[in-house]
Amino acid sequence: MKWSCVLLLPAGLACDTGPGPVAMDREFTLAVGQSQVVDGGARLTLVDVPGDSRCPRQAVCVYAGNVQVSLRVEAGGRDTTGVVNSLEQPQVMTVAGIQARVTGVQPIPDAGVPIPKDAYRVRLRVKG
Repeated sequence: MKWSCVLLLPAGLACDTGPGPVAMDREFTLAVGQSQVVDGGARLTLVDVPGDSRCPRQAVCVYAGNVQVSLRVEAGGRDTTGVVNSLEQPQVMTVAGIQARVTGVQPIPDAGVPIPKDAYRVRLRVKG
């Protein structure tokens, strides 16, 4: 269990145990470097967003574009890092019976404006 505490003067100490496990087949959102535990004890970490070719909101594109997401999955005694795509293959990463899929990525790109890595929010769905 993760604890974070804040000293509130003169009131005392306030603590938050952090988010609990997410149920299987539920969506959750991660920022780069953030982790989430899912029911059954698997831990997913968003390592990086190494590629983003999505169509900017001001453009008209023939192809919607793809986002590559680097995920680390720790499950069943295995620790695996791999790439999952939003539209291209592979769209699913499977480790020890846990399947992770990208269901959305924010923010939507603007033409000519790079997205800083720390601004990405990736929505995932995990099945097991």
